Amino acid sequence: MDRNKAQTVERMVEIGNGKLTKRQAEIALDGFLQTVTESISSGGTLQLVGFGTFDTIQTKAREGTNPQDRTKKIQIPAATKPRFKAGKKLKNACNA
Repeated sequence: MDRNKAQTVERMVEIGNGKLTKRQAEIALDGFLQTVTESISSGGTLQLVGFGTFDTIQTKAREGTNPQDRTKKIQIPAATKPRFKAGKKLKNACNA
């Protein structure tokens, strides 16, 4: 099932069994996303045991092919990219 942010907030409220308002769930989700962003953008990692690990990976500069005409070579600059490695419980849930 695909979900967007609003649907995720609604599901969090459902799981909370009336103990969590929609606004509180939205604040919690925004706080989580901000924490992940702050943690990995400064070069750190965020590990949630059983769920997974958020971190970054460095890619080297390289030469690629322009996808529009497939003949011209272009330079792809080095970059820092976010990465998520799923934990054991999440992997098991996906394969159940």
